[in-house]
Amino acid sequence: LEGCTFQGNSAVEDGGGLYTAEDLTLVDSTFVGNSAEYGGGAYLTRADLDVEGGRFTGNAASARGGGIYVFEGESRIDGTEFRENTAATEGGAIVFRDYELPPDEVTVSGAGFYDNEAGSGGAVSDYRVDSQYADCVFQGNTADEGGAIASGLGRVRLEDTMFLENEAEERGGAI
Repeated sequence: LEGCTFQGNSAVEDGGGLYTAEDLTLVDSTFVGNSAEYGGGAYLTRADLDVEGGRFTGNAASARGGGIYVFEGESRIDGTEFRENTAATEGGAIVFRDYELPPDEVTVSGAGFYDNEAGSGGAVSDYRVDSQYADCVFQGNTADEGGAIASGLGRVRLEDTMFLENEAEERGGAI
């Protein structure tokens, strides 16, 4: 999908703007003000995600993944902005979740995460994935745990990534 806009859409369960069980490539697409229980902007299940450019702004999940929820899929995100997305429990901007071995690979480069909010992982919540963040900015994200990133049972690699003014009520102001 290239140059698409998903705005003001909602779903009771998964994928307020978009739901798919097929591999997905998004190029310069915009997700604004969408909502769902899981994946306010987009929800992928057992599918790979490739995002180039674009933005996710003001999306909301009543549970997990305000902007994007990826369940058991490889992900590559490059040059995308995530701003003011919210989730009640995990991953204000994104949730990456995997229950199978080996863990899925997640690569995020040149992305900006600004003012996202969740119970855990204000910007991103990783579970059982190996993630790498390069040339990213995490600023002003908030959560009870992991103001910017909350990660469990996986590896997080960071390269030239800035964490600015993130906040956690309990632990891990940035990670």
